[in-house]
Amino acid sequence: MSTAVTKPSLGFLARLFGRGESPSTASDGIRFGASNGNGGTSYRDTAYAGASRIRKQLHNWQPSRATADADLLPDYDMLVARSRDLNRNNGVAAGAFQSLQDNAVGTGLRLACDPDYRALGRDKAWAEEWSRTTESLWRTWADTVNCDAAGQQNFHSLTQLVFRSSLENGEALCLPLWLPRNETPFATCLQLVDSDRLSNPQFVPASLNLRGGIETDIYGRPVAYHIQKQQDWPGIYFGIYGIAGYGISTGMEWERIPATTDFGAAASCTST
Repeated sequence: MSTAVTKPSLGFLARLFGRGESPSTASDGIRFGASNGNGGTSYRDTAYAGASRIRKQLHNWQPSRATADADLLPDYDMLVARSRDLNRNNGVAAGAFQSLQDNAVGTGLRLACDPDYRALGRDKAWAEEWSRTTESLWRTWADTVNCDAAGQQNFHSLTQLVFRSSLENGEALCLPLWLPRNETPFATCLQLVDSDRLSNPQFVPASLNLRGGIETDIYGRPVAYHIQKQQDWPGIYFGIYGIAGYGISTGMEWERIPATTDFGAAASCTST
């Protein structure tokens, strides 16, 4: 009594990438086809099965190939809008955002000074005293709302907002400001800016040196950031395009902020 042996079928990935197929070879050694598993030979249009344009699993998968900005910028607005909608209305997505934020930021960033006192020509006692003083000053600034230009968040909350914005929008924007105030001895503070306002002036098309509101030099280094000024009623309720998106003429204005000050300090900070 003979027993029939059933050949196991290939899994989806094996079929997708052609694993297990034995190519047929002509007399000159050039591969022109592959076994279809039934004794016949099927035509292979590419050297790699994953690049095939005729395979059943791949013929509808024809992605474009372009530079990162060329692929991203035309679809960026819709991607951000859908990401925000998921965060508002989908519990799984909102939970994923919150879990990432809790694990990355946690209870906040803590300054831990460790100066190289040998390179500075100092001793260890000086390094410990300097570290205690600096960390104390940092806590005085960061644990209060004095670090926020709006006077509403401490540094921990600002860090959470920046990280959450990076998750939802793909970027975050912050301006370091020098604002002398009576209630604090520190003039340095941070102003968070809605990343939607970072855009090309008058929404002109992207160019080699101006894309997504970021002006760069020939080497790709940021030179300046173009930030749309906050609109008043009623434009503030119509998104980043304001009522201009409805064909109504407006006086939208942009402010060009240099990436660095005259003495080399960062004049704006972006996170992606």
